[in-house]
Amino acid sequence: MKYLRYPVNFYTNDINSLCLDICSFLGCSDFLFDNYRIPLSDSFLIAPIRKFIVNGSKSFTSDFTRFRISGNFFDAINKIKNIDNLVARGYYLPHTYSHPQLPTLIIYKQMNAYGNKPVIISENLVRPGEFILVTENVEVIATISFYDEVNDTHTSLPNELMSISFFNKENYTIDYFLESSNFDNQKTINNKVYSYTDVIPHRFEKSFFEERTIVQQLLTEEFQFTQIFPVLNQKLHEELLHDIKQSTLWVKRHSDNFIQMSLDILEMSKLSDCPASITRIIEEIKKPETVQAISKISDISVKYVNEIYAYRMQNGEFFDIHEDHHMNGKLLVRFNWLLQLPTNRKHDLRFVKNETVYCCQSVPNSATIFRLGEQTPHDVSLISWDADCDRINIILTFGN
Repeated sequence: MKYLRYPVNFYTNDINSLCLDICSFLGCSDFLFDNYRIPLSDSFLIAPIRKFIVNGSKSFTSDFTRFRISGNFFDAINKIKNIDNLVARGYYLPHTYSHPQLPTLIIYKQMNAYGNKPVIISENLVRPGEFILVTENVEVIATISFYDEVNDTHTSLPNELMSISFFNKENYTIDYFLESSNFDNQKTINNKVYSYTDVIPHRFEKSFFEERTIVQQLLTEEFQFTQIFPVLNQKLHEELLHDIKQSTLWVKRHSDNFIQMSLDILEMSKLSDCPASITRIIEEIKKPETVQAISKISDISVKYVNEIYAYRMQNGEFFDIHEDHHMNGKLLVRFNWLLQLPTNRKHDLRFVKNETVYCCQSVPNSATIFRLGEQTPHDVSLISWDADCDRINIILTFGN
């Protein structure tokens, strides 16, 4: 038995030859161009399939209640011949495909910290000549969708897209190389009883950037985190938020304990067509007055801003509790600047200290400033499934 952690993507212009190679690698006896379409919400399930079904009946496991599963889902599964022998499935977009719109591969991961709910960890366009192989013992859930941009709706998959199943001669027992729950982040705020208290933001008369030369120390050995408001005057804040939201340079990032998108606004600021609001704020961030203000607020001497990134979290995304390493002094103080937040969100960053969780307020144009290290474990709680907008922030990290 071969164990694959994630789907495998191939490029080929000879799908039959590739499938024979895959059969040899997986130890399968046969493959079938099956044309099975298994509807799952606005997408179509690739694999795993048996993870969804309870004892072969027409019901699905409670872990997947967030998907809109209809009777068509089970009707489609029942069409699969020898499902107990199924080893893997895949989709192939022929290299001759010429339609301007492409299908999208969407990967979900089940997160123990959030009741085993699946959350999206990646979305990628499927390119002509690409074959996506997903085994039944994979650690994630792979789906494929097609969005009709002209009519602004999800539709059935293109007729050119081929679905292929790989079978064993005998019943294929699904086995996992590792028990993934053993590697889930166990340090989640949700699995322990704490008392909760709100962090009251320090309010500037104008803004942090306008008053940075007269700031006072706000962090102490006892409380190595604080929140400030506002960071920027409202007009400039709105311009900056608008331009960051419109960027096409966002990239999906994920690990075992976070899912979010990132935007390298420092590199973006060097582009000839970069919006003025972004180049202007990068200049302000890098000024000595800003670095000196962070030194004063944190009571830690820092000389440089060594990280400048924007991040974006969407419905169902999160960042589990963790401590940030100071990288031998390169990263000492973090400035987490919130640009946009869902309106129904009360708290944002949460710091754990002894048996208390200190909750920073969910306030746009505010920033949480904290020292990095073991004394400031924190998380960003799940962005609710019904959030009315994304969480967007800028991370600045200062050090020497």
